[in-house]
Amino acid sequence: FPVTIAKRTKNLEGQLGLSGSFTTILKEGQPIIYKGDTVTRSHLEIFKALNIYGVKIAWIQLIGIVIIVSFLLVLLERFIYFFNPRIHTETRYLVLVYVLLLLGVLNAVFVQYIGPLPWMIDPRFLIPISIFAIMVSLLLRTNISMLSGTVVSVFIAIVFKMDMLVLLYLFLSNCVTLFIVTGK
Repeated sequence: FPVTIAKRTKNLEGQLGLSGSFTTILKEGQPIIYKGDTVTRSHLEIFKALNIYGVKIAWIQLIGIVIIVSFLLVLLERFIYFFNPRIHTETRYLVLVYVLLLLGVLNAVFVQYIGPLPWMIDPRFLIPISIFAIMVSLLLRTNISMLSGTVVSVFIAIVFKMDMLVLLYLFLSNCVTLFIVTGK
């Protein structure tokens, strides 16, 4: 009577004292595959364990991020409308604020893309929020700079997976810069 391969493997493992599962430890930065290698089933299992392959979109998180971003953009626009109506009527000022917000977020995406560098501090803290605060403060108003700096801080924290340390650092950098620039 024929013995299947699975039974033979199981018998062999039992005789040798081996178990069917094994643990592989991968260190951070260790390559899993190299260029030109064939991707095997074990590679796909490693990718799935690291949430690199086969990850489904978290729709709730995506909808939450869209709601937060929309709310903050509307809050900024309404703040400018109520407290600085002259600036609100000039479209170029609104465009300036939103372009600076976009540049701040793009800068954060770039910093996240370059990743940690061995000879530098953590690149998350290289985001020039102070320059953003000074530019908006000098070009428009200090109160707009404070709110838009807070909004861009939240956006950048979203880029860094809701890292509260980054949010706190950017918010405090924005506040300190504005207090130094305005002297109040």
